[in-house]
Amino acid sequence: MSSSIFPSGVLNEIPIPGVEPLKNFAISAAVPVGVQCPLDVVEERERSRNDRTLGQARAQIDKVHTHLTYDLAVDTSLANPATCAAEIAAIVAKRERL
Repeated sequence: MSSSIFPSGVLNEIPIPGVEPLKNFAISAAVPVGVQCPLDVVEERERSRNDRTLGQARAQIDKVHTHLTYDLAVDTSLANPATCAAEIAAIVAKRERL
């Protein structure tokens, strides 16, 4: 599992088959969120950026999200970043009230 924790408290996990997600972190109230979009959109984004290796998206598409279960999934091809963030914030706020 390749993981990064950002100052905002966001944990970015890249799944590796056979490795349990979040097992190395002391997180009591994690909200698993999948940030997704179709392959053609990812490939277009990959081509438009100068810091990506072409073909990386296609090579990883069957590995990412395959072994994970999410409480929420957002599709960045259907919603803008602010809308996705609002959906994530809403589910986090709901969890905090429980």
